[in-house]
Formats: sequence, structure tokens, C-alpha cells
Amino acid sequence: MNDPEQSNWWTANEGTRRAIAISSILALILAVLLLWSDVKDFLWVHPWWQSFIAALPAIALVVLAYFELRHSAEANTLRMAANTHRTKANDLQSEANALQAQIVSLTQELDAERNKHLQQIAANTRKHTEALAAHTAELARQSDEQSRENNPLTKAFRARQEKEARIL
Repeated sequence: MNDPEQSNWWTANEGTRRAIAISSILALILAVLLLWSDVKDFLWVHPWWQSFIAALPAIALVVLAYFELRHSAEANTLRMAANTHRTKANDLQSEANALQAQIVSLTQELDAERNKHLQQIAANTRKHTEALAAHTAELARQSDEQSRENNPLTKAFRARQEKEARIL
């Protein structure tokens, strides 16, 4: 592909184009000076208005070519500036893509670290929960034993059993 910084000869050498246009105009003036007598004879034979009408397309062509030459130089300059801006935009887009990829990798690292910490929290919570459940079970067993011992029916039942055991 063509590098936007390297243009073709026509767009890159505006001074050379100007020199060619000036030398062409000078050659035309020189030709008119050398052929002045022939031009004078031609104008003498033909009426001036017919000559003007005949020369009008050539004059218009030179004027339009001059304006087109100026316009194309401006268009080429703007095209080169647009290509420069496109290149900068592409570079910035590449940089944005690289930064986005870096954001994704850092987010993945943070997610992995967060998951590791959550696993540690879950393990610690599970360990404390199991210890708390064992302690609660022990307290419930002790509470059941105390409630049985302090129950008046249980005391009466034990007293009766002890009496029967003494009788026998």
C-alpha cells in the first residue's frame, strides 16, 4: 500500500508544477512575439469580433486551467492533511485497543484475587460455623440433661426407683 506520507510527484512538487505552468505561458508569449506579423496579418484579414469569438475557447481554457490548477493544489494539500489525521486516528485507535486489552487483563487479575479472598472467607466462616454448631449441640445436650435433672417428675421417678431398689 502507499504510505500517506509519500505522495506522488504531482502532489508533492507544487513548486515544480508552478514552474512548468510559468514556462508554458512564457513559451506562448514568445511564440506570439515571433509570429507577430502573421498574427497581425490574420487579424487584418479577419474582423476582430470573429477573431475574439474564435479565441474565446482558448482563453477560457487557459483561465479555467489556472483556476483548476490552484484548486487541485488546495485539494491535494487538504487530502494530505486528511491522510495525516487518518493515520493519527488509526494510531490512537491502536493505542485505545491496547489499553482496553490491558484493562481486561487487570480486571481478570483482580477477579482472580477477589475469588481467592472470597474462598478464604468462606473457609474461615465454615470453620467457625462448624465450631459454633458443635458448641451449640453441646449446650443443647447439657440443657437437656439439666432440664431432666431439675424436672420434678424426673426426681420423683428416680426417688421411686431408689426406693424399689432398697426394698429388693
